[in-house]
Amino acid sequence: MNGFGHRLKELRTERKIGIKPLSRHLGVSHTYISHIENGRATVSDRFISRVARFFKQDKDELKMLVGRMPDDVRKIFYRHPREALHFIRENFPSYQATLSTQLTIPAIATKTIADFPSTRFQGSKLKLLNWLWDNIKNLNFTSALDAFGGTGSVSYLFKTHHKSVAYNDSLRFNYIIGKALIENSSVTLDADDIDFILTKHPTIKYQSVVADNFKNIYFTDEENQWIDQTVQNIVHIKNKHKQALAYFSLFQSCIIKRPYNLFHRKNLYVRLAPVERSFGNKTTWDKPFETHFLNFVKEANNAVFDNEQSCYALNEDAFGLNNHYDLVYIDTPYMNKQGVSVDYYDFYHFLEGLTVYTDWAKQIDYESKHHRLKPRYSVWSDRKAIHQAFQKLFHRFRDSIIVVSYRNDGIPSEDELVRMLKEVKRKVTLVSYGPYKYVLSKNGESKEILLIGE
Repeated sequence: MNGFGHRLKELRTERKIGIKPLSRHLGVSHTYISHIENGRATVSDRFISRVARFFKQDKDELKMLVGRMPDDVRKIFYRHPREALHFIRENFPSYQATLSTQLTIPAIATKTIADFPSTRFQGSKLKLLNWLWDNIKNLNFTSALDAFGGTGSVSYLFKTHHKSVAYNDSLRFNYIIGKALIENSSVTLDADDIDFILTKHPTIKYQSVVADNFKNIYFTDEENQWIDQTVQNIVHIKNKHKQALAYFSLFQSCIIKRPYNLFHRKNLYVRLAPVERSFGNKTTWDKPFETHFLNFVKEANNAVFDNEQSCYALNEDAFGLNNHYDLVYIDTPYMNKQGVSVDYYDFYHFLEGLTVYTDWAKQIDYESKHHRLKPRYSVWSDRKAIHQAFQKLFHRFRDSIIVVSYRNDGIPSEDELVRMLKEVKRKVTLVSYGPYKYVLSKNGESKEILLIGE
């Protein structure tokens, strides 16, 4: 238990006030206070001030318990470092940890793909990244376009290898993830940001879009209300990269509490029914949203770094992107040999809706049981048009190294993709990973392939 959390619990006990009543007085959730008392949440200066006022405590003393020296003490230390350090070491050995926290300049971390946040997205290439890099690492490129960025894991792979990276995705929620993890080079969410996001503010006129439109579909009433409040607080964050990190953490929190990690059907009953299950994790589903959110904030913050290259996120149709990149990575939605494609817009419509919160209700298809967004056309779901779409894409980026991830038994077929790529590239290499089964896929024989056109 941390020093501040221990002291807060002492003050509550002395005052004989429970966590829930205290949470109402301080304007935060009881879960947040519980996390603080158990050392699982970062404490903001704003929260410390509220605690100090409520319990009539010295704010600076409370700050010291979380390793923050008051400004006047810090000035004394910098002006008389030898005397101050000697005095503290002789008289207050327990405060040495605080001093080292304040005075040690952290080294710039070198990130690897292991620092990429855990992902639960359908079709993620996260587990294939080492294989992917082994096959492209000797290609001559310094700039890369990830044209269908998705989770951002491939873009992050390029970023860790000091490439200039352009992340692109036509879905807005994915674009926001790209801003948070690829474009963002230094900004993280601090304790004050988290405090703001998790607090109900009297100055904000809250709407109830989720509670009104998704009752008994994905989450409980209480969870829907939490999402409504949280997403509207996120909208009020001015720094776009902080906002993106907060959105990312909210997206991940929503996904982890969903059976199958998707929003493709109305099935809240799967979580709530008192029956034995052969899938999912009820313990995870039952954890409060706030617990998941705080964990994902830590993961996202840890992933942020500066690779000293130009990295940015785009939210455009892939056919309209500039073609000046050394390498273009293409990972379109997959269409199987029966002509059925993966519809990410439908699978994750709830996350897409969160990004257009004030207009969301107008875009809902109320005839669908799960209140998806109104369907929109995708050439990658059109069996008659998908061949021409690949040809158009390959032709657009014919001056770049083209790397394509696909499956060997889809539409177009492996042979067709090779033929189309040879129309624009002199050398085409096909690499097969072997059988690889994606989550929810019933096809265990399909092989992951990589096409490299030079």
